[in-house]
Amino acid sequence: MPANKWALLRYHIIDGKLNKRFPSYPTLEDLRRACEDELYGTMGEHISISSIEKDLKAMRTEQQLGFFAPIKHSREYGGYYYTREYTLADIPLNELDMEALYFASNILSQFKDLKVLRQFKDAVNKISDVVHISGTIGEDLDESVIIQFEKAPYLKGSELLTDLVVAIREKKVVNLLHRGFTREEATDHVVHPYLLKEFRNRWYVIGWQEAVSEIRTFGLERIEELTLVDDVDFRENIDFDPEAFFKHVYGISEPDGKAVKVVLSFTPHQGKYILTKPLHETQAIVKQTGKQLVISCEVVPNYEFIQQILSYGDQVKVVKPKAVVEKVKKMVKAMAARYR
Repeated sequence: MPANKWALLRYHIIDGKLNKRFPSYPTLEDLRRACEDELYGTMGEHISISSIEKDLKAMRTEQQLGFFAPIKHSREYGGYYYTREYTLADIPLNELDMEALYFASNILSQFKDLKVLRQFKDAVNKISDVVHISGTIGEDLDESVIIQFEKAPYLKGSELLTDLVVAIREKKVVNLLHRGFTREEATDHVVHPYLLKEFRNRWYVIGWQEAVSEIRTFGLERIEELTLVDDVDFRENIDFDPEAFFKHVYGISEPDGKAVKVVLSFTPHQGKYILTKPLHETQAIVKQTGKQLVISCEVVPNYEFIQQILSYGDQVKVVKPKAVVEKVKKMVKAMAARYR
């Protein structure tokens, strides 16, 4: 029997719980309570244990769903788990999924202007646009013919988002088994998490790292294991202001040095794109003529910012400061040398 929209929403909530690193092995009651809390909140509605049992069976075996989720019950831990790496995010959406998303997006859109969700307003609007546009295309027309959305692949580490939100909210210290790009083996880092930040479809957790007594950033896709640290008191966030921390930063790198005024000259063609989609929130027009668009940005010239400048190729020239000009010139020469 096809699943209704409420069942589809429960499946995704259950999937999130089974992907959680802590607490592990949720029981039927854990899953029931999670679904009830997320779907009904304080409305007074209830979900039965038998509904969750049916949901688990459907996720495992229902042919029409096509999930075939590798769910098993652990006698040792008394709860459920995935026997291998798995997520419903990898399952293509069908008509019933779209109905559930349409239903959920309507609810979410009602609250997008609340302070707690304001920073995700663009994401909510994008979800709403995708769902509503898909719903107007009609059964007889292939939507891929008239509209195509940017495809963001599911990235390893996304399953940790819920765990980290809980840790930040409940002020829990965590241990991250993290493998840096320059290291062959993963190492442990005891972290007091303060903030989750997204940049270019990748998620990062920012917090106080015990070993170095500094604010550090960790990419979620490089975290191999996340566990709670119960014997360490959480260090309150007394000197980390996310807005101030990233005000003059492009991307995710920790500020290295002070912000400077970087002046860039774009060709008229590229300048049109820069005007419609600013490079940085501090962007200001210095000069605009038929030959060039000159802008300035108050930024820390970190790795991501330099990479972004290089991505414009011969459509941009760094005017000042001299240090940034020399850094870009050096990288351009190194790039040219690779083609000799």
